[in-house]
Amino acid sequence: MVEFLPEALSEFLKANPQIRVDVEERVSAEIVRGLEEGVADLGICRDVVPMGSLDALPYRADHLALIVPRGHPLAAEANVGFEQTLAFDHLGLSSNASVNALMQRIAAEKGRELNYRTYVSTFDAAYRFIQAGLAVAILPGEALPRHAADEYGIVAVPLCDAWAERRFVICVRDRGALTLAASHLLDHLLRAV
Repeated sequence: MVEFLPEALSEFLKANPQIRVDVEERVSAEIVRGLEEGVADLGICRDVVPMGSLDALPYRADHLALIVPRGHPLAAEANVGFEQTLAFDHLGLSSNASVNALMQRIAAEKGRELNYRTYVSTFDAAYRFIQAGLAVAILPGEALPRHAADEYGIVAVPLCDAWAERRFVICVRDRGALTLAASHLLDHLLRAV
């Protein structure tokens, strides 16, 4: 969500300087648990996670892509299947743990192995490894801004697998019971789509 949430939050906080918003990155299951336990007012997570009694409002979607250096054999393709990427060493983003696990499971189901050369914690580090030709990565295509693609000489090739399209929802325990500040933030995020 790094590709769309910071801008929406920045706009909200500029318009509402009296409101404090604390953001913590968590995997979807932890977000749902935190909402159920009352630790958070709202959360953004994948729509495939069981929501229990939470209200889930459609928010955004992104599409996973193979990030490769410009001269890579798959760089000129219009799109690629995940299985094609298994011929290359991968780089994992540590904050992308659920996607990493999903890809390992899919590779195993196909009788193949997903080889991770390294894990990094930031997009910038990922782009540098990819630029150097050390690995390829599967990341949200929207996370590769044009200036980064140009600066690092890398391209995003969309995955054609159905699971590569990811939908996100904003979850709340009870929309009617939100604080005024949380309600304003929710409305802003839904309008910012």
